[in-house]
Amino acid sequence: MHNLLFDPSTNRLTALLDYDFGHIGSLADEYFYSFPALGSLFVGPYDACSARMVDLRRCLLTNFPADAAARPTDDVDWKAAVAFDAALTTAGAKRPRDIEGIDVLSAVYWFIQNISPQEFFIKKMRARMTPEWLAEKRVKQQKELETYLDAWGY
Repeated sequence: MHNLLFDPSTNRLTALLDYDFGHIGSLADEYFYSFPALGSLFVGPYDACSARMVDLRRCLLTNFPADAAARPTDDVDWKAAVAFDAALTTAGAKRPRDIEGIDVLSAVYWFIQNISPQEFFIKKMRARMTPEWLAEKRVKQQKELETYLDAWGY
């Protein structure tokens, strides 16, 4: 969302500023990384994340309860999530719950992200890594990978 410019009088897209992560992907891809500010980041089923992110995943797979927009906003902007979901419905766009197999696809996507986290191959991010941070990140990645493999019976 940060790489798009809109005409405020028409709400029409006027420019795409950055193509560095541009690719052809599935209908689900954008929900895996593009919409965290709008409360539509679809986390993996076995990721070590907050209870609110797990709840957001459940809501995105089913429906938002009537009180969702009034929930406390820490790591999930519930008001934005509910509004974005409603806007997608109005526009006739596919929401996560409308995409067949998104649950399984998200597991594979986030497993791959745990194998090769972006912090390890983006030069600007690598430059900020301390040895301590790197050691902690490796432990976290190993635990998440093991959780996925355990869930899949490996």
